[in-house]
Amino acid sequence: MPTSKNTRSANVGHLCHRTSRAITNDLNKRFSEAALGVTAEQWRVLTALWEHDGLTQNELSRAIAQEKTGVSRLVDGLERRGLVVRNSDPRDQRIKRINLSGKAEEQRPRLESLAQETLDKARSGISRDDLETCMSVLQKMQENMAE
Repeated sequence: MPTSKNTRSANVGHLCHRTSRAITNDLNKRFSEAALGVTAEQWRVLTALWEHDGLTQNELSRAIAQEKTGVSRLVDGLERRGLVVRNSDPRDQRIKRINLSGKAEEQRPRLESLAQETLDKARSGISRDDLETCMSVLQKMQENMAE
């Protein structure tokens, strides 16, 4: 494996992207094989809503760090599958809140189990200390880029 700082394989951004794609592909495969009708992208929306149900689309966009137009597309797909509903805010009817449906709550244990399998596979053979160091470094890099 080349070690030059200028090669793609030694570039941290490239490596993070490839790792992210591999995890996303594995998760999509697991969800598809389980016939859950959810993509890894939609999973990110559901996890944000499980943390804070009733977010607006703008809040959801910030929570998952994705453009508003992309979030709109994801919410549309989840709404078509009956996993979320858009409700008017009681204080301002112009604002739409995105809420989880009962179906989303029913599917949650299975989705979480499959996601955990993907994470377990990705973490296989990595010590707890190495994983904590990796997470710490990535968090710091994210903070650096947000400045």
